[in-house]
Amino acid sequence: MKQCVILLVEDDANDAFFISRALKDLGFEGRLEHITNTHGAREYIAGTGKYADRQEFPAPQIVVSDSILPGRGSGVELLEWMRKGNFATPFIILSGEISPDVQERASAAGVDLLLRKGSDFHETAEALKGALLQMPPECRPWLRT
Repeated sequence: MKQCVILLVEDDANDAFFISRALKDLGFEGRLEHITNTHGAREYIAGTGKYADRQEFPAPQIVVSDSILPGRGSGVELLEWMRKGNFATPFIILSGEISPDVQERASAAGVDLLLRKGSDFHETAEALKGALLQMPPECRPWLRT
């Protein structure tokens, strides 16, 4: 079976835990790569720097990102960079707060879904179901719908 990878770009450890727990609740059988900033996410997506070995760090089938991140850019800026670089990987923004500006920029950049985080992992799992349907079918036989 193909190793399916979700790249999670999230700086808050509690939110990352909720997302990981929500994926487990949905039956996720793939690999979750967690990166806390856009610089690391760009390297992972491009397969550069410490992520150059694609055997060790396979390309993601979906990117799930918070909209507000520390360092060099936001989740929307990461999405804009991906689309300018012709990375067609499905991109989901999963954030506690999604302002109208973020909605507009993300839509213009080609976001696949904009979702609000739940207050617990069950609510987050419900939000993630739609996001996970963006993955190729062979990467989601485990998905409990």
